[in-house]
Order: sequence, then structure tokens, then C-alpha cells
Amino acid sequence: MHTRISKQDWLNEMSDATFVLSQTILGTDDYTVKTKEPDFPKDDVLGAYIPLVGEKDAVLIGVLSNQQGMKELAQSFLGLEPGAEELSKEDIVDAIKEILNILCGIVKRQMVEHNPILKSGLPVFVEGYFELRKNQEFSCSLVEIGEVKIHLIIIRSQSEGFQQDEPQGCDVDAKMTAQDWLNEMSDATFELSQTILGIDDYAVKTKEPHFPQDDVLGTYIPLVGEGDAVLIGILSNQQGMQELARSFLGLEPGDNELTKEDMVDAVGEVLNILCGIVKRRIIDRRPVLWTGMPNFIEGNIELTKNQESACALVEIGTVKIYLIVIRRLWKTAITH
Repeated sequence: MHTRISKQDWLNEMSDATFVLSQTILGTDDYTVKTKEPDFPKDDVLGAYIPLVGEKDAVLIGVLSNQQGMKELAQSFLGLEPGAEELSKEDIVDAIKEILNILCGIVKRQMVEHNPILKSGLPVFVEGYFELRKNQEFSCSLVEIGEVKIHLIIIRSQSEGFQQDEPQGCDVDAKMTAQDWLNEMSDATFELSQTILGIDDYAVKTKEPHFPQDDVLGTYIPLVGEGDAVLIGILSNQQGMQELARSFLGLEPGDNELTKEDMVDAVGEVLNILCGIVKRRIIDRRPVLWTGMPNFIEGNIELTKNQESACALVEIGTVKIYLIVIRRLWKTAITH
């Protein structure tokens, strides 16, 4: 029987893995854990995150810093001197995601005794910060790799049990593009609007080439399978998220506005239900899908070269939201 370890144990494993990475990949022994932080930074912060889903846990591990810290970390990874040519934003994002992918692999190897079945999802780069839900906990520490200061962060669900059954004899090779995922998500949203929200008035207004980046809030959930690693999400502004949450909770227009915490929890539950409907709809093409934690982000996600996205603006009654899918482009999405 494998035991579920604490959030601090997760952070300790991540810190040890970062030391291994600094020695083997970045070529420096100069690594120090400076402080354990009571909260993770929210101002002027960039972050790269990757979901891990296992038999006992669903966690999100992340590396956070400011623009300068991320640039220095990327330069160190690419073997560039401080005075070298300035990296583009795209190059920084790609380098940091590669660092996180390597770090994730080290963590998984170290965790095999506690959690031998860990699936890694799609790494994302976020300009902004996460709002924790009521059933989530976190641990954070400030570390230095040489002169580079970064925060290591773990966000974890407080509940257990995330392993999905793996049926045999099903076709997992069927191709699904980001647009295919979005079409299924749109149909699932119509089903949700009728059955959960009690609203038949649903319309897909536009298919968007890019998802919005300004004044946007988003709730996202990772899905990891044998042929895909995707992130599905619901985006809107503050008013749109409030209206969606109030509709889900059955509140009338004249009722008091929801607290931010209640709003975050409500839209997270909407996405959990939507995710379940999507999984049911595509079971013939993706019979094995592991679901991670829903996360709420104030800010935007930066895509990298090996990711594609699809987005649609939809209306549920009077509520306007964006449905988005971000998908890894290569076929092999996970390692065992």
C-alpha cells in the first residue's frame, strides 16, 4: 500500500530535484534554500507549471520568478553568458518549460516509492497568479541557483483518489486536433447548460484564432492520456465569471454578489462537470484520460512552439464566456 505524502514532503522532493537539476543540467553546485514562504508571490510574477496526477494525488508543481529571474534562468539553461544577446520572450518561455519538464522527470523518479503511477500533463507558462480553491493547499520556498532567485511551489488537492481505470482493447490512436477537442467541449457545454444550469439558450458566437489576454480570469483543468496532453478552460472577465457562478448556484439577479472565494469554487465545479461530460463523449477515441486539479488563474497563458490552441466565444443565456483548448502537438504525451 502506497501512502499519500504531505505537501511539505512534495516541496522537499522538488527542492532536492532542483539541486540535482542545477548540478547536472545547469552545471552549478551553488544551490541554497533561502526561506520557506507562507505565501507565493503575486506581484510582477511569471510562472511555469506542470500537473502531476497519480493514484493518491493531484498536484501542480511550479517555478516562479520575475522577468529578470526567468531570463537569467533561461540563459543559464541555454549556456549563455550574462552579456549575451537578449533572449526573445518566446525563447525564454520555451527554455523555462524545458527546465520544468526535466525537473518534473526528476521528481517522478524520486517519488516512485510513494507514488509509482504519476502522469505528467501539459506545462504552461503563466503571466499572473493562481487563486487557490477551498479544497487546495500549497507549499512554497525561495531558492537560489547561483545568483538566480526563484520560488518553487506545490499546489495540491486536499482529497485523494485520481487514478483512472485503464480499459483494454480500445483504439487510442484516433487523431484529435485542438479544434476537435473544442467542438466536443462546445457540445458538452450545451449539454451542461440544459441539464445543470437549466438554460436552453446557448449559442456559439465566434470561433477565435486566439484566446483573450487582457482583463481575463480563467479556470483550467488538465487532461492526460496515452495520445494527448491537453488543458481545457473557461475564460471571462470578472462580471462574466460572477454571472456563471451565480447561474450555477441558482442565485437571482438581486441576490448579493458572491465573494471571490465562492466564485472561484463555483466556476471550478462547473469546469469539473464539463470535464466529465467531455470525457464521456470522447471515450471511444480517448478511453484512458487522467484528470488533474482545476485551477483558477488571474492572468494569461503563453503558448510555446509545440502547443496549439482553439477558442470559441459562447453565450449561455446572457453569460458570455470563452471556451479554450491548449494541446501538445506531438503524439506521445506521457511517460510511465
